[in-house]
Amino acid sequence: MKILIILTIFFSSTNLSAMFIDTDYDIPIRPEMALVPGTLLPFGVVGVRDKYPMLGFYYSNKAFTAPKYEIGLFSANANQVTFYTASLSYKIDVNMYDALQAFVNFGLDAHYYKRKPGTFTDYPFVATGGAHLGFGTYHELTKDLLIRADFKFNFGPGKTFFAGIGLVTRWDPSEETEDPEEEN
Repeated sequence: MKILIILTIFFSSTNLSAMFIDTDYDIPIRPEMALVPGTLLPFGVVGVRDKYPMLGFYYSNKAFTAPKYEIGLFSANANQVTFYTASLSYKIDVNMYDALQAFVNFGLDAHYYKRKPGTFTDYPFVATGGAHLGFGTYHELTKDLLIRADFKFNFGPGKTFFAGIGLVTRWDPSEETEDPEEEN
């Protein structure tokens, strides 16, 4: 919680954030999708104790000139444990001196998981809510294809940490596709 308060104060200060955040709103609005495989590390979640491979899918789009809202869907299924997460994030893109493309996001989560069964007991799925705080970086491969390194802390149920690296695709919805039949 202290980290969230510190980040809020940092990014709300116009003098400090103007040094780091690119506020040029003439940049075209570009939606993006990402597929990020990684690892889920749970702590304090009853019956969920190992590290689990997790696959994440993100979709984000700017709403007018505001920072992006991002939707995330995650799935882990290993060692007799199933763990699903859906998240809605408020995402702030940060360009530091044109050298590093990074982001900070925070938001709400919905978790649906089934713990490891006991010797004679099979436990039902449990649905809970929570919040998260995340950060990461982008590394450009081409104009429309990037690598995303993602780190996300979840609070509830228990505490979990997701770390992953995956691919991002961005596109410009304002570009019209050319139809070869129209040219003739």
